[in-house]
Amino acid sequence: MQRPRGTWTNFDDEILVGEMRTIPQPDRGLLFFAMQRFAKGDDAGFTLKAYGDDLFVLKKKGRSGRSLFFTYDEADRTSLVLLLAYKKESDEAPENLINTARERRGSYIARRRQE
Repeated sequence: MQRPRGTWTNFDDEILVGEMRTIPQPDRGLLFFAMQRFAKGDDAGFTLKAYGDDLFVLKKKGRSGRSLFFTYDEADRTSLVLLLAYKKESDEAPENLINTARERRGSYIARRRQE
């Protein structure tokens, strides 16, 4: 049995719903599937790439949907924090999207520390 990696949490529900809608079906649904499998510890059917600072991109092989996230550890649980979702433009994540994800990461951490 695989060990779960954590549970998905959105940086901001409204923003991410809008970003997910930019990814056409069936790629959006397949990205959700890849995210679920990743969270459950299953390594089949998706690609994971590290961009430093605990920032990762997850994608379903051969599809256009991408998710940028990081792992946030709290006392009793690990959250996989979805920072940004987008449709593939090239093989590498565009620098402006990586910068936006890093800014959102900083905002999320600051917000959690205030709670």
